[in-house]
Amino acid sequence: AVILAEQAVVNISKEDQGESYCDFCLKNVRLRLVPCKCCAHVGYCSHKCVEDASESYHKYECGNRDMFSKILDNIKTDGTKRKGNSKEVSRLCYRAIAQKPLSWYKENRESLFAYDPQFGAESYDKTPQHSLLSLVSHQDRLKPDRLWWFLISAVCHLRAFQMSGYFGTKKLKTPAALTDDELYIGGLLVHVIQLMQFNTHGIDESADRESGTRGNRSVAIKDLENDLRLIGTGLYPTFALFNHSCDNNTYKYYAGSSIVVVASKNICQGEEVTETYFPSARMIPRPQRRAWLADNFWFDCECSACLLDQPTLEKISKDCHNFCCHNEKCKGIVQEKSNCPVCGEIVDVDKNKMEIEKIRESLESLRQKMMSNRGEESRFEIYKKTTEFWIRLQKLARHPYRLLYTAEQQFWEAVRLSQGNNLVKRG
Repeated sequence: AVILAEQAVVNISKEDQGESYCDFCLKNVRLRLVPCKCCAHVGYCSHKCVEDASESYHKYECGNRDMFSKILDNIKTDGTKRKGNSKEVSRLCYRAIAQKPLSWYKENRESLFAYDPQFGAESYDKTPQHSLLSLVSHQDRLKPDRLWWFLISAVCHLRAFQMSGYFGTKKLKTPAALTDDELYIGGLLVHVIQLMQFNTHGIDESADRESGTRGNRSVAIKDLENDLRLIGTGLYPTFALFNHSCDNNTYKYYAGSSIVVVASKNICQGEEVTETYFPSARMIPRPQRRAWLADNFWFDCECSACLLDQPTLEKISKDCHNFCCHNEKCKGIVQEKSNCPVCGEIVDVDKNKMEIEKIRESLESLRQKMMSNRGEESRFEIYKKTTEFWIRLQKLARHPYRLLYTAEQQFWEAVRLSQGNNLVKRG
């Protein structure tokens, strides 16, 4: 089931992908992009995207994108150089502000920082730009060395705004002092780059169809293959509200720059809908996951996978020991034929085992068909059948069980091959 479909409020393509993807909508273009009339930095899939980009952000980016690249390339954060990541986040920040004129920020100044209604509340009726600016930034916990990078980046962007005429006239010489409008926009630039460190998402496309190296990889990696290619970065205010779980119950894919979030597990009424901020219980042990999340997102993870110390793929049992009650509305679990401890219904474990084995065989057959790269109709039929078997398996077995990991991963791959962005090779 689709849980969320959301257009990016702001997005950029990776610098090394500029010749293949529309700078505005991130569509993969098979032939030649439509160029900007004034600069060679970007291209578009259509004249409409040329016009849409020019009407929003590109008139302030045109010819200015690499103006301060040497400064931004050498910025250090947390004691290490992170050229690609820091520069792309900085570019995204500039575009996020540039897509609205100065007059918009002045007209909405009071509402931008109004506490009520909060983004996510039912009564919230503000613009996507309001939603972007209301996301969490953890400003009160920011360390001086990281703030220093944000300030340098904001100063570079503010100077680019001055030279592009964003404030009314082009200032080719550096002024002795900043105007009130420039101070206001400079503060917004710092705020946006603060919140982007916690709220951006990498936009990717499936490269499953082009993968030809699986035979050389370990069993664990092959079973949890993610053949994805990063093509850009975007910010999705609604999706940014989802909390993390190391064994999340959603999966996301991208259609151009839009994100589509689907349920990847059976989600019960009242259960929290979660995504993953990266570290997965399948591949990374609990201590490393928690350390990474604390360092990058500043919280101590207490998801169910962490609290139960769910095993990784390499250590999880290949045999199922926890079987679900036959009553689908019941959450009871048994380990042998007995009465369900919750509802009292008799659970025939042997019956569950037989059906699980049939599902395993069916999923393996579908996996082989999926890897044969047949036509689009076949991929969609494989996706539908894979989904049916995956949904049923969750009603029969519970963790810790290896097949639950690999079946979900197969479901993800079926989604990628039948939906969203896919790598297109030029002939």
